[in-house]
Amino acid sequence: MTDGAIKLYGKHSETELLKETAQVGRLPHGIMLTGEKGIGKRTFAKWCAMLYLCTSPTSDGAPCGKCRSCKNIIAGEHADVMYVKNGKYKKETIRQSVRDASFLPNDSDTRIIIYEDCEEMTEEQQNVLLKAIEEPSAHNRYIFTCSNPSAIVETIKSRLVTIRMSDMTGEECAACLEEQGISADDAVGAVERYGVNPGKILEILADESRKKLYDTADRLINAISDRDEYAAAVALTGCGTREELADIVSVLYERATEAVTAAEKGFAPVRSPELSKMSKTKLYRLCEVLNDFLLLDGANINVKLTQAQLSARIFEAVE
Repeated sequence: MTDGAIKLYGKHSETELLKETAQVGRLPHGIMLTGEKGIGKRTFAKWCAMLYLCTSPTSDGAPCGKCRSCKNIIAGEHADVMYVKNGKYKKETIRQSVRDASFLPNDSDTRIIIYEDCEEMTEEQQNVLLKAIEEPSAHNRYIFTCSNPSAIVETIKSRLVTIRMSDMTGEECAACLEEQGISADDAVGAVERYGVNPGKILEILADESRKKLYDTADRLINAISDRDEYAAAVALTGCGTREELADIVSVLYERATEAVTAAEKGFAPVRSPELSKMSKTKLYRLCEVLNDFLLLDGANINVKLTQAQLSARIFEAVE
């Protein structure tokens, strides 16, 4: 979907909500966009900045994408749109953003201050922002993006309107990948294998080790589906380090939880239809086993021993 010269995918409900709010002059002073990394929060934050600063909004309240403000935001050159994160957050950088916010905007009557990946801030760094968020000036608006809202102090969250980013459909994700230069066939295949998070898919496609990780996960899922404990054990022996083993379990847990959701809704999971052969009870038990492993202290894991124990516990769960 193209909205104001920015292509947004799977964000219809979010754009409609904010356009309606803009039309009645009730845009909040602060927004927190939450959702999985790679799902499009940064692009949507840019669209929100355009919504705040557009000088010629369309009849339905959307940013026009054509005025000077919109064009400058799209190009990343608007003098009144501040991206605070620069690599890692530092207390002094955040303090400077608060000081800068005390001055009047440069070209507009509103300044937009964007804190991306705000879960990366320490609690001490977040507390630097508190007064600015609690007592916002008339000319500042704040946009936060966050993958883990539980890492944000309540005093900040309570003063922001939280908007959960919707997942994309398979078709929307494939279209997004095509926009990034992936062929139509490869985009569809990637969605079927890796899910509907375009940012995550692009990272996987650019990393051979990540692709091999998913190959191993597929072999494990096939072995579990076929009740072949030996094949599962062989697949797990390809994990030579604690990190690799944890990565495999993370992928398997992701697929298992997807299968649970699909079972609850009465359809087969897109990525691992083999898991649909299991009852919901067995899928729940499989998720519990995998989650227990993910909660272990990785520093204390003996890889060889854990490979054997994990395989045995998985098959106990699905028997």
